[in-house]
Amino acid sequence: SVTLMGRTRVDCCSRRGECGNTAEHCSCSDCVDYSVIYRDWRESGGKIKWRYDGRCGRWNPLPDNSPAECDPDGENPCCSYRWGGMCGNTAEDCSCNGCVDYSVIYRDWRESGGKIKWRYDGRCGRWNPLPDNSPGECDPDGENPCCSYRWGGMCGNTAEDCSCNGCVDYSVIYRDWRESGGKRKWRYDGR
Repeated sequence: SVTLMGRTRVDCCSRRGECGNTAEHCSCSDCVDYSVIYRDWRESGGKIKWRYDGRCGRWNPLPDNSPAECDPDGENPCCSYRWGGMCGNTAEDCSCNGCVDYSVIYRDWRESGGKIKWRYDGRCGRWNPLPDNSPGECDPDGENPCCSYRWGGMCGNTAEDCSCNGCVDYSVIYRDWRESGGKRKWRYDGR
């Protein structure tokens, strides 16, 4: 532990959710050592997007507060919200409602040379980033071209998805951009 401004910094969280620096806080199977998470993230220059402890999702953020992902090339590429967000590889982890298979997201993005701007799972916005950290968009030519912040960022096609405050209709953005021959540099919504 380190003392800063009269306070002792603690690095670990026990399975009971208590903070401390003892073996009970740092070395148990369910413990989280945040010093390791911060060290790994800093050493990668902020590029590593998954945690050593296999936890994922927005309830298990990285040091920049972005939701932790699962290693798309590792043994457990899927984020399941079971047990508060854990990486796994079973059908229960990869195909459930709300689960994310990062191996598919990264595969699609890599195969497109980074040109695909939307995700297979229909999630969008800053809480659902692409591998390059840009916010996930919605397929402008698909059935659900609008990004709504309902349910944490989902693509949809209702007035509630396309016209709400903060919603983005990608069909309009891409239509305007295509009509300008790719020269238009601004969006209809002022963003």
